[in-house]
Amino acid sequence: MSVAYNNHFKQYIKAAFAILQTISLLYLGSLSTVSIAMEAESAAAAYMYRYKTESGEQTVGFQVPAHAIKHGYEILNKRLRVVKVIPPAPTEEELAAIQQQSMTAKEEERLLAAFSSSADAIRARDRKIGALDVIIKITQSNIHRLNIEYETLASQAANIQRKGGSIPDLLEENMASIIRQINDADNFIRGKQTEIDAIYEDYGDDISKLQKIESRNKSVSAASN
Repeated sequence: MSVAYNNHFKQYIKAAFAILQTISLLYLGSLSTVSIAMEAESAAAAYMYRYKTESGEQTVGFQVPAHAIKHGYEILNKRLRVVKVIPPAPTEEELAAIQQQSMTAKEEERLLAAFSSSADAIRARDRKIGALDVIIKITQSNIHRLNIEYETLASQAANIQRKGGSIPDLLEENMASIIRQINDADNFIRGKQTEIDAIYEDYGDDISKLQKIESRNKSVSAASN
């Protein structure tokens, strides 16, 4: 054989070998893909689900229909043994109860952070009311003083009128000013009394809740002993 023929034959063999390698890799790759898919399908098929149909009958399948999820279902292995129980979704009433419990827990946490006990809340309430009572008493004292001043000015005005004279403008203005101050002081006291009523109402709710917490804790403690 000539050298040219040998070289041509070698190149042909190399090309064929390269093609065979490519085909082999593609084949192995496809096998790997098929194997992975089969493993995934096998894993998915390893579990089955027992649930209730829309008519209320129990059945087993590889998937749980949407309508059955809210009623809960069981996950089964290949031997149809229960490996996990998925409880039913909570009803609207149960969700409302859960939300209420959460709100109650947050409210109790707020109260216990603010007050160590119901007695502590009562003391805090009384301190605020006591401060307002002092302000009211001071204002009442001012009203009493203004009334005395007004009576003095009114007596002066009466004496002037008895003598046939006319009441001076300054005296009338002073009397009118005192009346305005007395009215303002009365309104101020009514406002402070409204604040006291609001404090009693606000603290009343907190004190009642704290007393319930204390009563519950005592019951739990007594039951544990």
